[in-house]
Amino acid sequence: CMLEYIVMRHGDAARDALVEMGMLPKVLDVYEMSATMEAANIGITQWRQLVQCFKEYMNIDKISVSEDAWRKLGSDVGEIKTGVFSYVKNKKKGTRKENAVWWSMDPRAEFERNLADFANQCPDFDPKRIGAIQAIYAGDHGQGKHRFACKNVVHMLVDDGNGGLKQDKSQEPHTVIYPLADIKASKDTCEVFKGTIHQHLATGINQIVHGKVLFEKVEVTDKEGKQWKCTVIDKEHAKFDVETSEVVDAEPFMIGDLKYYSQMLGKEDFDSSWCCHCQLKYAEWQGLNDAVGAPWTLDLLRAQHVANERPPKATGVAMKGVREIPLFDIPVENYIWPILHTLIGIGNNILAYLVDYADNFIQLLPSQQVRLKKDVKILDKKIDEERASIAHFDSANTGSGKEMLKIAKRKIREMKSAINYVEGEAKEKLQKDIDEKEKEVSSLEAEREAMSKELERLKKEKSSKTEKLKRFKAARKIDANSLYTGIDLILKKYGINRAEYHGGDLTGVHVKKLMESAKEITDDIRDYLIGSLH
Repeated sequence: CMLEYIVMRHGDAARDALVEMGMLPKVLDVYEMSATMEAANIGITQWRQLVQCFKEYMNIDKISVSEDAWRKLGSDVGEIKTGVFSYVKNKKKGTRKENAVWWSMDPRAEFERNLADFANQCPDFDPKRIGAIQAIYAGDHGQGKHRFACKNVVHMLVDDGNGGLKQDKSQEPHTVIYPLADIKASKDTCEVFKGTIHQHLATGINQIVHGKVLFEKVEVTDKEGKQWKCTVIDKEHAKFDVETSEVVDAEPFMIGDLKYYSQMLGKEDFDSSWCCHCQLKYAEWQGLNDAVGAPWTLDLLRAQHVANERPPKATGVAMKGVREIPLFDIPVENYIWPILHTLIGIGNNILAYLVDYADNFIQLLPSQQVRLKKDVKILDKKIDEERASIAHFDSANTGSGKEMLKIAKRKIREMKSAINYVEGEAKEKLQKDIDEKEKEVSSLEAEREAMSKELERLKKEKSSKTEKLKRFKAARKIDANSLYTGIDLILKKYGINRAEYHGGDLTGVHVKKLMESAKEITDDIRDYLIGSLH
């Protein structure tokens, strides 16, 4: 029959069409699987039984991703919270909402569990031998995901030979890294962070910030002998202020890039203008006088926010780069400066200066050609960003534009089938719902079309400018022999490549290589530029 032929010849397309029509079940992704388990209040054992029932009684081989994929949310984890948050992706271009899908675990429970695992696996463990416990929280956004993780670091003391204990710097501390949360969203803003994982993380992290760790031996079911248990205690606990080796301080830190710091400290969108650690703005901390600013504290940031909100609300410089109160109670001084991101900026500035110097003073390129090169570089970045937006829209992920279109069209078909069986107000309401859904479909399709048109416009603009560059090069006969190409060849000799997807900028890995071999590379470039003068 026709259906059999379509399935045999066009299996994937047929399955997608049947799923869209609601005739075949959708395969749940890892987020939807977790959300379903949470809503049904079942664990992985019951989930296996459910999957087996679908397979045995309904001939449905797959209803979700594998158990292994689900477990990658965190092995041996505690309770996982999940949810969906709707937000407007681009308020300047429209009101179409996108869904951010997220999961989160309890930072305090995971911190306690990982410390207990270490204590029970460490031979002859004794909490009095702990020199320091550090919890380092990290966040980053890339490829449509925001990831939030923690690294526990435990420094152990050794015998000093005189009956005491000392720190041995040659001894590696115990470390463990574990995920705490994940957001699948194309937009990386405080709005999305606060609407998804923030509150679930803040409660536990702030308890660790203000608490201490209590180590105690307890009886555990199915375990021989007593096991170490770790508990974060607060000031209300009887042992909080008691001098005892069982209670150890834990110090939290935060690490990320400058954009992430500005978001966590309530200074979103001010990372390029105001320092994250002190109260100076760009013109001051970049000045020749190398001014030292008054350091921010959590209390000062909160006070500044209160002052900013008093009528009339502060604007511009008067805000001092503070938009809201900090999202966590981790002290500002414990935000570890992102050395790699600083090096990326410095390394790319050095390289850009070298290339500009070669263009303007050695190769003597016309100013128009120099401008065209910079324009093409900017267009490359814009094209990459537009392609990323289209890829997110076209993905099969929950909350993507494509998925929302499928759902809206299916709803319209269902409502149009039902409208013939109702009368009066019910029919009017159903027709109104159909009209709303059709508007949503039109809006989504218009947005997708606009994205394609914008990509084509950018590509045409780049093509036009690239052609002009080629004419400049042809007229001066400096295509393969340009100084830009020569400098590139020197960089490649040291394993350094300018990433096209970064608009020709160096990535972190290649900036580190540049810094490690800085003298040799700059000597080679100097000799090359001097040689080009002859």
